[in-house]
Amino acid sequence: MSEASSSEGGWSSSTGQALLKELLTRLLPQWPDGPRDWQLESTGYILDGHDQLLVAGCGEGKTAATYLHLLVLQELSRNPELPRHGKKIPPKPVTLLVSPLNDVSLCQVEELKRIGLSAISLDADEVAAAVSNGDALFKAVAECRYSVVIVSPERLTSPGFDRVIRNEVFRANLVLYAIDEVHVVVPWSLEFRKCYGDICRAKARIPSTTAMLAMTATAQSGLSESSLLRILGYRVGTFKTIRRPCERTNLQQVFLTLSHGLGGHEFRDIAWVVPARRKTVIYCDTIEFCHRVALYLRQLLPKDAPRTENIKEYHSLITPEQNRRTLFQFSHSPNTFIIIATIKFSLGVDVRNVQFCINLGLPKTIEQDVQQKGRAGRDRSIDAVGITYVEKNIVQHFRK
Repeated sequence: MSEASSSEGGWSSSTGQALLKELLTRLLPQWPDGPRDWQLESTGYILDGHDQLLVAGCGEGKTAATYLHLLVLQELSRNPELPRHGKKIPPKPVTLLVSPLNDVSLCQVEELKRIGLSAISLDADEVAAAVSNGDALFKAVAECRYSVVIVSPERLTSPGFDRVIRNEVFRANLVLYAIDEVHVVVPWSLEFRKCYGDICRAKARIPSTTAMLAMTATAQSGLSESSLLRILGYRVGTFKTIRRPCERTNLQQVFLTLSHGLGGHEFRDIAWVVPARRKTVIYCDTIEFCHRVALYLRQLLPKDAPRTENIKEYHSLITPEQNRRTLFQFSHSPNTFIIIATIKFSLGVDVRNVQFCINLGLPKTIEQDVQQKGRAGRDRSIDAVGITYVEKNIVQHFRK
């Protein structure tokens, strides 16, 4: 654990942690080893009302931190004789989760449903369908019919959702405000998604008793993390930190110098990925760049190969349904072995059989480089490689 648990009252105490382990082990029979110690610690902090920064590597189980406390609260409601450790039990406890990508949100909804929690992702398609069907979707959310409500930063600050946040029933039951992939808050709020700057201002509209959870796999100690904490409104001594070791013994990380520039239509440095036929993800910084790389690699395939099946693109111009189909084929079919993707793929996509992750060009930040290559080898039995190809002019600049 990151900090010693208190021996006194509360869910973070030794007795509270022991009870959490007992309850969650029983409530999650599909977890044969039970919850991890750090997940118990995180759940204890949430139940005790503490704000929290959670740094844990890809595949460690961060998403569970957004819902384990709900299972506990629901069990306490069903069994009044269980100890409360000073926690008031709301009748319909809710987690509000801000997630950057619709595809990831839909995967999270499915995960939550599998463990018996009602969840909804308020993406554009869901809202549009509700409007066309005459469903009072926001009313259902405000009445806490869903245990987990997942929204984008844009939806969070919309007038419709503002009415949800102001609803007294919703406020009385909101126990956690969580932000996933929080490392993108700083750069994205300064660049193409200005609404990310509103994520933390939204905290001012949420009851002060609601705990806040910021989750990431790549936050670095130092200046970048200080900027993040400042935007989150976290001050020293007012929040808890759980920092898991993020080293991956099955992931080799490599930096190579590009022999050619990236502005053309040939990318010979990565031509090897086609005959290798390994499960490979190649990151490009724009959708247009993805198109060029996909066209180049497809022409290297045999003439009779199913080119658009062997090599697929994954980005925001492709429908969520098509992107989900791509992930399924990549995970289950040997015929789909290369995905050309934007940063979208690196944020919460749970594909466990990636053998090579390639950054074609140096990412803007260390966090982005680590996050993107971290998709490789999520199945710890796979020996994986993360490669960053760096432009010559950048290498020469650092050598001066």
